[in-house]
Amino acid sequence: NEMMSDVEFDCSKAVEMGYISPKLLELIKLFETFGEPSQLMCLIFVERIITAKVIERFVKKVSQVSHLTVAYVTGSNTSTDALARNRQKEVLDSFRSGKVNLLFTTDVLEEGIHVPNCSCVIRFDLPTT
Repeated sequence: NEMMSDVEFDCSKAVEMGYISPKLLELIKLFETFGEPSQLMCLIFVERIITAKVIERFVKKVSQVSHLTVAYVTGSNTSTDALARNRQKEVLDSFRSGKVNLLFTTDVLEEGIHVPNCSCVIRFDLPTT
């Protein structure tokens, strides 16, 4: 897809053309308002692993937020998209140490995650319960 490979593409136009949802555009706009990456640790909860993967990949391509480091982490369930336990730990350590600013995760992690200096939590998808 030509538009997705163009790093400087216009997010509003992407919504008009149906490439991204208005909700994702709002999330990008919110990320644009965040200050210095050194102060930022934002946890974004999504319902499905595939959502975490796709949005994380997309955000990495948006030049307006390229100063932020993005990653995703999932529970280690049997899903083919789930991350291995050691990879999970690596990503969480990077987030805790501030190397990763925006961490997309599924509810699976909600119980056991401890991030003492998390500056922001966003629930991208409504909770199922």
